[in-house]
Amino acid sequence: MYKAINGWTKAKILKVMQARRYNCAATTKYDKCAYATSNGNRCAVGLFIPKGHKGISVEDDVYGLLNEWPDLKIKMPLELLALKELQQVHDNMFNRDNAKQAMIDWVKKNVK
Repeated sequence: MYKAINGWTKAKILKVMQARRYNCAATTKYDKCAYATSNGNRCAVGLFIPKGHKGISVEDDVYGLLNEWPDLKIKMPLELLALKELQQVHDNMFNRDNAKQAMIDWVKKNVK
């Protein structure tokens, strides 16, 4: 069980996820995973990167993202291991149209 950090609550995390515009994975036109896409869709971790932050364009996992942009650590709602697990839930969806609900279910089950 993980605890929300940096002033986040479980309810606030769920609100951000539920407000997500698209119920699908964030991928580029080449079907490569991305923190954000040109149409505004975001992946699990990308949801918590502030709009306009240069880290949104990083093509690396969450470890690489936070190493390159350490200022993002205080913006994230969960510790690194939890973010990695949440991103894996998102990335491992066979039916990517259900990625949003899978992430919501993961938070409900794994965050206190």
